[in-house]
Amino acid sequence: LLEMLSHEVRTPLATLRLAHHMDALDSETVGRATQAIDHALRQADRVEELDRGRLQVRPQPVELGALVDALADERGVDLKREGGPAIAQVDPELLRVVLSNLISNAGKYGLPSHPVMVSIEHGAEAVTLRIYNRVEPGTEPDARKAFDKYYRAESASGQSGTGLGLYIVGQLSERMGIEAELSTRRGRVSVILSLPSPASDGSKQSEEDHDAHRNC
Repeated sequence: LLEMLSHEVRTPLATLRLAHHMDALDSETVGRATQAIDHALRQADRVEELDRGRLQVRPQPVELGALVDALADERGVDLKREGGPAIAQVDPELLRVVLSNLISNAGKYGLPSHPVMVSIEHGAEAVTLRIYNRVEPGTEPDARKAFDKYYRAESASGQSGTGLGLYIVGQLSERMGIEAELSTRRGRVSVILSLPSPASDGSKQSEEDHDAHRNC
């Protein structure tokens, strides 16, 4: 973790020093550098919460389409979304971290000429959200290792990154009752999330309440 943080902080700091030395230090350069440092520190904080068991999950209804659109706008990612409104029963802050990591990764590592695609389907017991992007054939990540801590695909070695994004996605998803899967085929990477819907969550709660009442 310290090695990752050292690398991720030194890189934007070097950019700032070089820009300052060349008298080219502008607000855009400062903004990108501080955003990179802030991202690395936030990822590290989240991993510490997970490792120490301090994470608290507070599920409530969340509208997925609006959240996806807002995050794409914040991250400056060219994204196209399919599907109507859909509500999931999840922790809004933790889901924001999950989707932010996925959308940022898809935009960062995808081909610039292809937008990130998101589809949302509302089922009877779950909501399925798919995020997929196009990549150079042969540069797809290993689906078996994608959610491992510090794993980075060989094609990502030339770009900044903590190797914690998908690890955090997997860990937070598990704690919220979300099934997360990454699949690849030549030139395409997809992440599929199966999120609990309010109806299914409520039904489960009703069954638990019924069982508790019966056992009293």
